[in-house]
Amino acid sequence: MYKISFRDFMIKRNQKLSSLLSGFSASNNEHLIHEIRVEIKKINAIIRLFRFNKKKLFNKKTIRELHELFKDVGKIRASQVELKKLKLYYSKFNIDAYTNLIEKKKKKHELDLYKKIKVARLDLIVSQHSTTELFFHQIASFLMSCYKNSGNPIFKNSQIHDIRCKLKDALYIIDFIKSSFYSQIGSKQKKIIQTIGHWHDLVSIKKNMTSEIKENRKKLIYKNLDIVIDNLNKRISNGKRKIKSVL
Repeated sequence: MYKISFRDFMIKRNQKLSSLLSGFSASNNEHLIHEIRVEIKKINAIIRLFRFNKKKLFNKKTIRELHELFKDVGKIRASQVELKKLKLYYSKFNIDAYTNLIEKKKKKHELDLYKKIKVARLDLIVSQHSTTELFFHQIASFLMSCYKNSGNPIFKNSQIHDIRCKLKDALYIIDFIKSSFYSQIGSKQKKIIQTIGHWHDLVSIKKNMTSEIKENRKKLIYKNLDIVIDNLNKRISNGKRKIKSVL
């Protein structure tokens, strides 16, 4: 059984992320933000995988910066998704004032991220490390089996999101090892991730919208948002049923 160079993999990920960040400006397209988030997720999946390892594998300062970067990129991505979904489902409602507010916040998040990127120094790896393919088979199998335990009748929102995160970690790890053992699997898991992702977008939009209403209840920009939230509740409930059907 061959060994996989953990260091080589992380160097490639580091280079890819640095390349993506260098192309970021204060106003960017949706695809680039998505690529940056995915690249950080791939790195985080491996970091979580090795968290129990006693060897000093990572630069802790960089990990903290990476987590902060991920949160900042996430704010932009959340605004992008919200604007896209609102346009898709609720363009007939007069909520332009609200969408303009979200657009304004998105631009602020983009500018904040741009300032941070200019001073960021990503240097994740501090030591050599290799591991066997079997190790990753075992971990990936464990992660991919997590959705089988989702028959709990409570089925909380946090449980659904946790399933999605673990499945994504598993697929990133599988991509890492490039193993023929897993060449025939993944379609079901990707369907689960996609279904949960759509549901989670709606939950996040509702949460943000509700927060904005509470914060600025007296402002007129929230006209018609109650109707939108009622409709979101229906879509969220329907989305939860779809999740159960694919698990």
